[in-house]
Amino acid sequence: MRYEVNADGTLSNRKVFFDMTSAEGEDALDGMKIDQKGNLYVSGPGGLWINLARRQALGHDCRSRASA
Repeated sequence: MRYEVNADGTLSNRKVFFDMTSAEGEDALDGMKIDQKGNLYVSGPGGLWINLARRQALGHDCRSRASA
């Protein structure tokens, strides 16, 4: 999920940022990192997920063992 942060610190305008519910596997999300270009790296089902700032999948790196 993503939210807008209001001037008073409250949150509003809840929106789905990236939906991973259809991804195969039962691994849980285990961490996120953003690089200087705005790419989001997420450890999730099946390996490392790489997403663009525009919320489109850039790639999915499957590993033979758990990534986290």
